[in-house]
Amino acid sequence: LEWFKRILRDHYEDTFLKGPQFNPTLPDFMTICMHSSPACFTWGNTASSAIFVLPSKGSGCLPTMWWCAGPPCNGIYVPVFVHGTKLPAFVENAGTAGRRVTAPNKAIKDNYSSDSYWWESRSLLDITKGDDIGSTWNIRHPVVRKVFDELEAKFAKELQPVEREAANLMQGGDTEKAGQILNSFTEKCFAESLETVRGLQQEIVRFGQPLFP
Repeated sequence: LEWFKRILRDHYEDTFLKGPQFNPTLPDFMTICMHSSPACFTWGNTASSAIFVLPSKGSGCLPTMWWCAGPPCNGIYVPVFVHGTKLPAFVENAGTAGRRVTAPNKAIKDNYSSDSYWWESRSLLDITKGDDIGSTWNIRHPVVRKVFDELEAKFAKELQPVEREAANLMQGGDTEKAGQILNSFTEKCFAESLETVRGLQQEIVRFGQPLFP
């Protein structure tokens, strides 16, 4: 799992290319973890990413999706379960455009909403960058990454007993209760993540000053 996270957060830092020259939000290359380029040669920011853990039969583990909103280098992976039945409303919420099925050429532009987990994550990304060239990224991003790494490790540790309990219930035929337990854990993790995202939005502005605010 940790290796896949590292891959999805990569900008060629540990390769012979030694990218990026300045910071990931001023990209030199098309990377897996993509950021909007002021020169417009990328496809914008990574919208989201997911890692699917498919355990072997009889392992006592459950299929799990670790999902991250926005570019994963500045985000946090949260566990979501195949055997869960719902997500928190603030995770399902879009921004001002709302949820609708429409043709791409007729879709209206979505904008920030405080009721949307994705948009709060996007807001943190923008604050971490400071401006279009990411002039505060190298100062603010390490603060974000340290906090998120610790929270991801906490989720992974707490997941183990929850997973065992749900797996035992399912083996005994009580899939409904198992689903409730998994839903509760996912909701708790997302709530902690959202609280952390909002806290970081306030904290990291103390570090560095954007060149082009």
